[in-house]
Amino acid sequence: MKRLLVVDDDQCMRDLLQEFLTDEGYEVTVAATTEDAVHALHGRPQDLILTDGLEFRPPYGPAESQGFEALQRAAGDQPIALFTAYGEAAQLNLAERHLAGVWLKPMDLGDLLASIQGVLDPLPAGVLVPA
Repeated sequence: MKRLLVVDDDQCMRDLLQEFLTDEGYEVTVAATTEDAVHALHGRPQDLILTDGLEFRPPYGPAESQGFEALQRAAGDQPIALFTAYGEAAQLNLAERHLAGVWLKPMDLGDLLASIQGVLDPLPAGVLVPA
């Protein structure tokens, strides 16, 4: 069973994602703060970390990146996807920010699930997906 860590300061969003993703067969841990997320990562690797970025908000400069960078350090090589309502996040360079994806809220749960599956089980290069 794949493990997901959902980091979001919105209790309703945490509850919704935990219930939905658990029903989809994932083992889900939730955290309300970066500190809680870093603690949850100690000794418990995750297959994907899905975060709303908490303090990681426009203009995405050094001051706004401190909490996010702490999460990245704790995550090590575990993939992190940013799930945010800030449209500016779509302009972030994924490789530069070491992100597996940037997904904008609101997002259909089916689309979110497909995005998560795309990170966890990417198709080999050259494989076409039927339309």
